[in-house]
Amino acid sequence: MVEATAETTVLLRVALYGFGNQNKEMAKLLLERRDVEIVAVISNQSNVGRTLGEVLDEGSTEDQLELLHNSTELQVKVTRGADAAQILNETRPHVALLSTFSTIVDIEPHLRVCAEAGVNVVTIAEELLFSWTSAPAKTKEMDLLFKQKNVSLIGSGFIDGACCDLTRTMAAMMHRVEKLEGGLQYNVDHYGKVLAIAHGVGLGEEEFFDAGAGGPGVVSASAYPKSYVYNSNEWFAAALGLTLVKTEEVRSPTKAKVEVFSEAIGRAIPAGQCTGMAVTATTFTEEGVVIVGKQVGKCYEAGEEDWNAWRFEGGNPSAGIGFSMTAPPTPAMTNMATIGRMWQALEAPTGYVTTDRLPSMAGYDHKKLRRGPVGGHR
Repeated sequence: MVEATAETTVLLRVALYGFGNQNKEMAKLLLERRDVEIVAVISNQSNVGRTLGEVLDEGSTEDQLELLHNSTELQVKVTRGADAAQILNETRPHVALLSTFSTIVDIEPHLRVCAEAGVNVVTIAEELLFSWTSAPAKTKEMDLLFKQKNVSLIGSGFIDGACCDLTRTMAAMMHRVEKLEGGLQYNVDHYGKVLAIAHGVGLGEEEFFDAGAGGPGVVSASAYPKSYVYNSNEWFAAALGLTLVKTEEVRSPTKAKVEVFSEAIGRAIPAGQCTGMAVTATTFTEEGVVIVGKQVGKCYEAGEEDWNAWRFEGGNPSAGIGFSMTAPPTPAMTNMATIGRMWQALEAPTGYVTTDRLPSMAGYDHKKLRRGPVGGHR
């Protein structure tokens, strides 16, 4: 087991797999830590051949630049995806933070490369929060591969931290639960073109419900992929010791009231076209506990913002217990939840491990930072 404290020089060796918005911000956070060393950066498309420092210089504040320029990790070069196996075998990271696509099917090639190189993975791919039922065959296949290679695969991110982990902690204050209901809203423009298209951004309503056109509004037992709250509902069922019966989804398009520009797809969306998707997933259990999860992912119009709220209802205490977040910094919290799981990847059982089987993510420890907050007092 790799161990590190503020006083030791034993570092967790980290590879960043995928180098879009999320992992660029992840890199800045990791560079502030004294218990981590970035040893590889792998990109599917952009910035190949450039150093980490050259890429991060763009768009960084003056305080961030001061911190970045004092790090030797900035000389790590961005490697193209086709050379991922070679660079992972050369640099021998303990864990890869994988931020590419949302489903286990789409990230399978990346998972295989990491497993074959003996690298643990923590991914922000939303389905990997709990893919046992949404993609059972592929999940079993990846679980077996990671077990054979003696490494672990964990799905984390905003939903893991802000929805699941916090709600599980809140459940400790319930004697009996009858219902869990909650949800989240997020701006798809923060996460790139692939995610926006998966939410139906820019489609007409008929296209949204057209399976032949790849519309995301089609719901059936065999429809794939499932929604994020489909996966989180079934995570909750497992975490709360419930026996799953079924999960049902209802999907609808969100529509532009006025013309709105989508940064993710690079064009204006006229009034009446789809800006994204709203989903309600309802999970029924043998114990009678019902779980209702709602997600809204869309391009924002003026005045709209992220939110996240979950509440236990009924049971004891009869008044229930809940929490809500107004305008949470969802992309930043996605990264911090993932970083909070990276040490657990080394300690977890081998194979695919859902976080309901793990302790709460690692808590804040100021001694692990190289310096105070960027832009703050020295």
